[in-house]
Amino acid sequence: MSTRRAPIPCYFALLLIAAWVLAGLASVTAQDPPRRYLVRLKESVDLNAARGNRRAVVAQLQQTATRTQAPLLIRLEAWRRQGEVQEYEPLWIVNAIRVQASERVIAILRRDPAVVSVLPAQPITLPPAQRARVARASRQSDQTSWGLVKIGAPELWERDPAIRGAGVTVAVIDTGITPEHPQFQQPGKIRAWKDFVAGKTAPYDDAEWAHGTHVAGTIAGINADGWVVGIAPDATLLVAKALDAQSGGLIDTAIAAMQWAMDPDGNPNTADGADIVNCSLGGPHLEGHWNPTLKSTLEALRAANILPVFAIGNSGPGPKTTVLPGDYPTAVGVGATGPEDTIWLRSSRGPVVWDGLTYIKPDVTAPGEEILSCTPARTDPSGYLYSSGTSNACPHVAGAAALAISAARARGFSPTVNALEIALKSTTVDLGVVGPDNTYGAGRIDLPRFVDAIIGANVTLSQPELLSPTEGAAVRPTLSLRIRCSASGSALIRYRVALTPAGGPAIVLDQTDPNGAAAFDRNSRPYEAGAVATITVPKLPPGPCEWRASASADGGNTWIESEPAHFTVNLPPEPPEWVYPPEGYVVSTTPVLQIRVSDDDPGDRLKLKLVLSADGQEVRVVDQTVSTDGWSAEAGYASGEVARCTPSPTAPLPAGTYSCTAYAHDGLGWSPASAPRQITLSSEMPRWLPARLQTFALSTSPPNTTREALGLSQVPMKVYDPVAAAQAGDVLAGYQDAPETLVPGRGYWLKPGTPVALALDGPAPSGAVAIDLEPGWNFIGSPFPASVPWRVESLQVKQDGHAPLPLASASHLLEEFAFAFQPDPLDPGTGSYVLVYDSTLLPGITADRLEPWHGYWVKARAKCRLILPDPNALAAQSATRTGAPGWCVPVSVRGPMGARTLVLGAGARAVSAELPPEGVAGNRLRAGLERNGRLLAADVRLGLGKSHEWEIVVDTGQLPDAGEVVVTCDLRALPKGIGLTLVDKATGARRSLRASGSYRFRASGEPRRFQIIARPVETAPPVITGIRLVKARSGSGALQFTLSRAAVVDAELLSPTGRVVAVATRARASDAGLNVMAIPGRLGRGLYLVRVRATTEEGATTQAIRPVAILE
Repeated sequence: MSTRRAPIPCYFALLLIAAWVLAGLASVTAQDPPRRYLVRLKESVDLNAARGNRRAVVAQLQQTATRTQAPLLIRLEAWRRQGEVQEYEPLWIVNAIRVQASERVIAILRRDPAVVSVLPAQPITLPPAQRARVARASRQSDQTSWGLVKIGAPELWERDPAIRGAGVTVAVIDTGITPEHPQFQQPGKIRAWKDFVAGKTAPYDDAEWAHGTHVAGTIAGINADGWVVGIAPDATLLVAKALDAQSGGLIDTAIAAMQWAMDPDGNPNTADGADIVNCSLGGPHLEGHWNPTLKSTLEALRAANILPVFAIGNSGPGPKTTVLPGDYPTAVGVGATGPEDTIWLRSSRGPVVWDGLTYIKPDVTAPGEEILSCTPARTDPSGYLYSSGTSNACPHVAGAAALAISAARARGFSPTVNALEIALKSTTVDLGVVGPDNTYGAGRIDLPRFVDAIIGANVTLSQPELLSPTEGAAVRPTLSLRIRCSASGSALIRYRVALTPAGGPAIVLDQTDPNGAAAFDRNSRPYEAGAVATITVPKLPPGPCEWRASASADGGNTWIESEPAHFTVNLPPEPPEWVYPPEGYVVSTTPVLQIRVSDDDPGDRLKLKLVLSADGQEVRVVDQTVSTDGWSAEAGYASGEVARCTPSPTAPLPAGTYSCTAYAHDGLGWSPASAPRQITLSSEMPRWLPARLQTFALSTSPPNTTREALGLSQVPMKVYDPVAAAQAGDVLAGYQDAPETLVPGRGYWLKPGTPVALALDGPAPSGAVAIDLEPGWNFIGSPFPASVPWRVESLQVKQDGHAPLPLASASHLLEEFAFAFQPDPLDPGTGSYVLVYDSTLLPGITADRLEPWHGYWVKARAKCRLILPDPNALAAQSATRTGAPGWCVPVSVRGPMGARTLVLGAGARAVSAELPPEGVAGNRLRAGLERNGRLLAADVRLGLGKSHEWEIVVDTGQLPDAGEVVVTCDLRALPKGIGLTLVDKATGARRSLRASGSYRFRASGEPRRFQIIARPVETAPPVITGIRLVKARSGSGALQFTLSRAAVVDAELLSPTGRVVAVATRARASDAGLNVMAIPGRLGRGLYLVRVRATTEEGATTQAIRPVAILE
C-alpha cells in the first residue's frame, strides 16, 4: 500500500498539526503494533442521477472524497511523521481511507465526528479446496477446454466469427499474470497492470499454481498453438495483483484494485476502465452483517456500468457456505459445474440473508471442474493446467459477458449491467429442481442464448402495446407516452415513435438515433422484453393527433409496428384572474373571494383550487376537486364565469395577512398559478351592526365611502363638531347630523333600529395618519384595521409651524387620555364612557388602545393634529415598556338609570379627566369624582405610598325612588400595601373594599356622596394571642382574644374529634387589642379546640388553634 500525501501549504499543515496532533496524541506512543483498517467517512454520494455515465460517477466520487477527506489526511500525515501511522491511502470509490496504524490512533479515529466506521481489513484468499494438475495433451481434443464447448463458445464463433470480445475490457483481480505466455501474445492484450502487493511495474504471477494466469486465460486467451482455452480471445485485460504468493490478501486491497479498474490512468475523461470485473477470491460470510465499504464499492461499480463477477466459494456441499463478496445481492455470484452438468461437490451453496431478506445464491453456475487454461512454464513445460473450483467457473461468466457486450456494441449500443444480468439469468440451462435454487442458481450459462438475448437475435417480438395515452384520451401539449413490447424469449428492445398532429408536422422519436434517444427514459439503452418505456414528447399543437410505435430487438435492422391510436391535445386552462378583493384589501375573516376562469375549450367545466399562505406556509387549501364546500357552483364553471369561494365555510380564518393563489382544473390537470393576491383578514371588521346605541369609524378606505355604499343610508347618525359647540357655548351643540360621505379618522354615533349589514372591505393606510383636531372635545376614529396602542411616547401631536412632539410632552396641545363608549349590555339605548390611557404608566387601566371601527373622545387645548402610528410598525417594536410605578382602580357605579365608570389612583403622572359630552349617550345616571368644584371621570394623584382621599358624587336625578345602586371597585391592580376604604357620608357606614369589593344603597332622589380613602397599610397578617374561653353561670360562653391589628374575625368551637360545636362571627372588623365574642348555645364540661381566624382589609389572613378545658 502506497503512502498518499495531501497537497496543502506548509503553514496550514503546521497549524493543523499543532491543533489536532499535539492535543489529540499527547498520550499516544509508537509502541503499538500497526494493523490495517478501513476508515469510512460519514458523507456518501447518491449516484442515481449519474447512473450509467461512468465519467460522471467517477467525478462525483472523487470530488466528495477530496473535499471530505482533506482534514483527516492532514492528521494522518502528521501522525505518520511521528511514527504512529505506518501507511495510509485515500479511496474514492467509497469515501474511505486505508490506514495502517497503532490501536491508539485507531481509537482516536473512531471518535472523529466525520468518521462513520473503523473496521479491520478483512482477510481474503482464493477459495479453499482448489486442486490443479498439469495438462498432458495427447490429442487435439485434449487441447480444448471442455467448459468452452459446454457453454457454446465454439458454436457462437462459428455462427458469427466477429463475436470475439473486441472492444471489451475485463479486469482480473487475482495473483497476477504471466505476460510471456503464448495465450497473451496479442498487441495490447494487457492494457494496464497494477501491483498492489509489492509495487512492481512489470506483470508477474508468483503464486504456486499461477492462479491469476489460469483465470485470465479462460477469459481472454487468444487460443494460440491449437490450445483453445479463451472465451473472448479479442478482449483486453486490466490485471491487478491483489493476492500475494500464498494467494492471500486483505479486503481493502481488493477494493483499491476495483477502484483502479474503474479508472486506471486516474483521468475520468479517458475511456480506459473495465467493462467487467472478475474476482475469483473471497472472504468468510458473516450472516446479516454487511461490510458497508465493500457493499458501497459494488454499488459504485454497477453505477459506472461495470459488471462485478465473483466466485461463490469452494466450501460446499452444505447450505449457507458462500463467501463474500460473491454472495452480495449486487454481485453476480458464480457456482461450479462438471462435464455432466452436475454441481461440483465443493461448490458453495446458499441461501444468504442480508438486512433480514433471503437471497438465492449462487446467481448462475458455469463449468468449473477440471478446467484447462494457462500456467507458467515453471509449473509445467506445456504451459497448461487443469484446475477445479468456482474460481474457474467465474471467468467463464466474465468471458461470456465480454462476448455479449462486444456483440451489442457492434450493433450500436452498450447494454447496462442490469440488462446483462437479466439476460444471463433468463437464458440459462435449468439444472436441479425446476427454477432457481441455492445449488445451481438460475442454471448453467448458455452463451449463444445469452448473446442472442442481448442483441435480439432469434427472438420474435409482438406488436408494441400503446399503454398511454389511451384511444380517444385528452392530453396536454407536453406529454409522456408509455409503451411496452413482449417477446418469445429474452430480448433487449429499442423503440421508435411516430406522431402526426393535425395542426403541425409529423414527429419521429427514434431510440437508435442519438437525436431522438434523449426523449426516452433510458436514452439509447434498450429495454428488456415486457419493460415499460416512457417517452417525453415535445410540445404538440392543440387538436387531434395520431401516433404509433415500432420495436426492434436487433439494433434497428428490423422493426415491428403497432396499430395507430389517437388522442386530442388540450391546452391547460389560463391562470385564473382575480376579480375580488383587489390587492391589499382588508376584509373580514369570513371573506368571499371572486375568481374568473378562462379555457380554450368552451365545453370544459373547470374546478378551482385556492391556496392561502402566510409567512411562506400554506394555511388553507380549498380544492373543489376534493370537496365543493365553500364554492358557489358544485359542478364547476364555464370559461368566463366568475367563481365565488368562501375559504372558511365552517369557521373563520385566523386574522392576518395572506397571499392567495388560484388554480383551475379541466379534468386533465391544473392550470398555471394565478398572480398572487395579498389580502388582510381582520377579525375586528364588523359585518353587521346590532340594533343598539354605538360608535363607529372607518378603519379601511373603501372605494366608495357614501353611507349608501357602506350600508348605512337608513341609519340615524351623528358627528361631533367642536367648532359649533364653541360658537354656541354649549358642548351638546356640537352634535350634528352625519354627512352623506364618511371619512376615515372621524368618529360617528349611530343607533340602528334593526341589525344592519355593512360593506367595509378596502385597503388599509400605509404609514402614520394625522387627524385634525379643533380646540375642545373631538370625536375621532382609528383609521387602521388593527388596534393602535395608546402610548404617550409613540403618539405624536403636531401644530402648524412646529415639529411633532410626543403626546407625553404635548399636554399644552392635547390631553394625554381618550374616552371610549361602552354600550350597556342591559339597555341598548345607553352606555358609559371608559378611560383610555397608557397602561405601561398606569397599571390597572382596562382600555389602553384605540380599537378599529370605534369612535373615541379626545380633548384638544389648541388646534393641532394627532398623529397615529402604523400598528404594523408598532408590532415590530417591543411591547414591554418600563414606565413609572403606579396604580388605578376602576370604580363602577350602576343603577336602573344607567352606569358610569370612574377611575381613581396614584402614580408618577397625574391624570385629571373631565367627562366627555353626554348628548346621545342616553345615560340618566350622573356620577363623578368631585375635585375643586369639577366633576371628573378620572382622578389619578401624584405620589405613591401616600394617603389620598376622593369624593364621589352619585346623582340619580329627581326620581324619589330610583332603585338600588351598586358601587363596585376593581382592585386587581391595587398594590398589597394600600388599603381602600369607602365611607358613605349619608349614613356614616364604612366598608373595607379589600374585604367586600362593593357597596349597595337605595337611591332617594338626592345626590349621594361617598369618600374613598387610600392609605398605606401593614401587609403582614395579624397576630392572635391570649385565647380564653369563659363560661357564665347560665351555661353560655364567651371567647376572649387579643389582636395585633384590626381584622374581621370568625371563630369555631370544635370537639376533640373535629366536630363543630359552635360558630361565632362578627360582621364588622374587630379592633386591635383585647376583644370578646359571645359563643352561642350552652357549653358543657369537657375538652374543646378553639379556632380563631382573622382577615385584614388587605386580605391578609391568619388563624390560631388552642385547646381549652371547661371543668364546671
